[in-house]
Amino acid sequence: MPQHDKDEVNITRISSQPQVQVSQKGAYVVIAVVVIVLIVIIGAIASGVSKTSEELNVNTNGTNQAKGLTAEEYAQKAEKAYLEGWGFSSFGEMAIDPDMPVGSDVRYISGFEGISVGTVRVYVQKDITKEEAKSVGKNVMGMIGMEMEDLDFVVVRGIDGLDVNVSRSDVPGVTKR
Repeated sequence: MPQHDKDEVNITRISSQPQVQVSQKGAYVVIAVVVIVLIVIIGAIASGVSKTSEELNVNTNGTNQAKGLTAEEYAQKAEKAYLEGWGFSSFGEMAIDPDMPVGSDVRYISGFEGISVGTVRVYVQKDITKEEAKSVGKNVMGMIGMEMEDLDFVVVRGIDGLDVNVSRSDVPGVTKR
């Protein structure tokens, strides 16, 4: 056997794994393609989510109660129904009515805002607890939920700016027909 000096021996390691070298330019191209694909996917998801009120609000009897309404028009419809339920034409009139219960938080409602068709935000001009906000939301849902079958959520906001959600299922007896 031939003898080698230790300094002269070259050991070559043979690997079964292929060596892949990617240039920096190639890496940028791959990242750009991935970003474009993600943008296309997000756009497709967003366009599928933004249904019209006609597509989203078909009642079980097949009629479209909220057909063609914007979220704000829907809120105006809900506000009108709520005030009519109490026999008032405005929240100001409701607030000063001597027949309204003194401790009732509903007398502090200042208006409705459209979040979406099926969801309204109710503004209460008072610092209220979560339980009081839930009570106001249940009152609103109970008052107009049967008339507005497509109303799914009432979001109550006091002067602290915190929202409390009340769903149709939180109010016994208010079911869809």
